[in-house]
Amino acid sequence: MNLNKYRNRHGRIWVNVASSHFLLENFVNLDTNFLVWLSPLYPWVKSWLRPGGREWLRVYREWIAQGRHYLNVNCAKPLPFPADSVDHILASHFLEHVYPDVLEGVLEGFFRVLKPKGTMHIIVPDLEIRTRQYLETIGTAAAANDFVQGLFFRFPRRPHWGVRQVQALNIGQPEHCWMYDVHSITALLRRHGFVVQDPNDSPSAEWRVKEWGQINLLVQKP
Repeated sequence: MNLNKYRNRHGRIWVNVASSHFLLENFVNLDTNFLVWLSPLYPWVKSWLRPGGREWLRVYREWIAQGRHYLNVNCAKPLPFPADSVDHILASHFLEHVYPDVLEGVLEGFFRVLKPKGTMHIIVPDLEIRTRQYLETIGTAAAANDFVQGLFFRFPRRPHWGVRQVQALNIGQPEHCWMYDVHSITALLRRHGFVVQDPNDSPSAEWRVKEWGQINLLVQKP
């Protein structure tokens, strides 16, 4: 593998796993979104897509045309990088979409590809914050619905046919498979050899940092 083609202008390899349509500059963006496959067919398929899908596809076409790195990779499987080759991993709202038994191997793979002293920025929804909000609103008609919807274990209604096809093909998991609070996710990462870092001064430190109800955690490979 020619790693030089993936080095950014800083001479580093930064990886954005499960990037969705957030193709970050200076990162190698990895995902299996089927909309990328449709990109060359955009003029013919756009009328079949919902507005959100059309917008995603427009963003993919524009950003890939700008030369941003995108690799079609299932991030729940071993990443296509040699051991000790990656400087930084951003895993933003990905781990909660992986079943816990599968996640064990995913974290082992992340640890393998990171360089010694390489860092990983984890962002996941915070179960504690959502639970506290539910407890504060018990007694209202919306409390239970808001809490369950926030867990996102199931769609509130039958999903679009395109989403159902993705589920059938096992290309990603659009619903949450598990939820974490800061104590459980920290213990999980430590068990896999990562060391928690504070403060977060990583290349992705500002990514989605102001969003409500999530955990931002920086860890390092010793």
